[in-house]
Amino acid sequence: MKKGVFGVGTIASALMFSASGYAFAGILPDEKSLFQEAADWRHSMSDKGYQMEAGYVNQAAHLVDGGYSGEHPTKFIDQFHFKFNVDLAKIAGIEDAVFEALFVNRNHDENLSNSDIYDPGAPRLNSTQESHGRGSIWRLGLFSYRQSFLDKKLKIRAGLINKVWDFDNATPCDFQSSLLCAGKSGRSAIWYNWNVAQWGVSAQYQLSPQWIIKTGLYDQNPSRQERSQAFSFSTSGSQGIIVPLELEYRPTFANGKLHGIYEIGTTYSNADSKDVYLASNDQPHALFPQLDYKIHHDQQYIYWNFTQQISQKGASANDGMHLFFTGGIGGRTKHVKANMSAGLRYPGILSQRPKDSFGIGVSYSRLNKDYVSNAHLMNQVNAGIEGFSPLPIRDSVEMVSEVYYNVQVTPAISIQPGLQYWRKPAGLAETPNAVVLGLKMMALF
Repeated sequence: MKKGVFGVGTIASALMFSASGYAFAGILPDEKSLFQEAADWRHSMSDKGYQMEAGYVNQAAHLVDGGYSGEHPTKFIDQFHFKFNVDLAKIAGIEDAVFEALFVNRNHDENLSNSDIYDPGAPRLNSTQESHGRGSIWRLGLFSYRQSFLDKKLKIRAGLINKVWDFDNATPCDFQSSLLCAGKSGRSAIWYNWNVAQWGVSAQYQLSPQWIIKTGLYDQNPSRQERSQAFSFSTSGSQGIIVPLELEYRPTFANGKLHGIYEIGTTYSNADSKDVYLASNDQPHALFPQLDYKIHHDQQYIYWNFTQQISQKGASANDGMHLFFTGGIGGRTKHVKANMSAGLRYPGILSQRPKDSFGIGVSYSRLNKDYVSNAHLMNQVNAGIEGFSPLPIRDSVEMVSEVYYNVQVTPAISIQPGLQYWRKPAGLAETPNAVVLGLKMMALF
């Protein structure tokens, strides 16, 4: 198994060193530990306009029962990130202007759903570990300039960016399974999350205290996912442009105690994409396999991301029960027609553990009926032909449920055990339902 530069041992060593540093500082009160010195330096740099953030997450998943492989492996991934903000108001006198950069390192390219839950020939609809993807590699995930205008009502961001910074971000990414993590617009497969950036510009305007409208212009460039593009500023491989449009509503209830965020949006792209059923002659491709699939010259995707606090409990305004409902609907060229998720989050659920949180949710994935019909027809046309293996018919709905409890060990470190139940993985009724134990550890400094 390929090992990353860092791992759990590194984190444990750092925690032990930190504890010993504080103990030593207790013996010699006039001396500061290395970590205390680092904290003082960081605060000093922040006062000057230079802000830094370091984070680590690892996600382990163990297959308890079911799945395609019938085995019981444990898979592990981890990720480091380093984010830098330069406050240009403090440094250069440019009001409400910030330069941002993000570096992301992913390791241990092991995904339990890909290796053991899904049929190898099935499309990947979900993931047991949401931070998995695009290999074990360092990447530049953000390199942008943003500034506010018109009394901060208008906000502009430009550079190497991705959708997560400005669009479809009402719900946090706290579940370990992918479809319960944040919004669904990334399922359009034309723009990216977190560790892959593409050239673009975004703009949002605050119409009123509760209403915000957002739009932008992004380069649709699948080659940005390639290893050779990890730190590239090139536009090589561009296929077209993406234009998102989103409306955000932020109501409050119960005299301002209960907050909600409601986002609904769409993306349009002028890049070519292939039909999943028709050939270039507008007849079923299964009947004319010698032809290419029909090409469409645009793509659309509709998404929504709703979250509403329905109770307030505890010292923090965010403590209490939050309901969420997110979803996305793809067009005629998408293998997956619809993804939806719903559930609840409850920060501060236990009064004796006010920083802990609880969550439970379920996600739903349905394949495009044209994609399924194509598989049916290919099996009929090729039945009895020597060497032809019938295609699995993925005409069922995949549903994944998850429950977790997040333990805030220190202000910077949390541990989150969870349980996932996978029903009809990839929409295949023949694949046994799967039970997965998850464990996520997060550190943010």
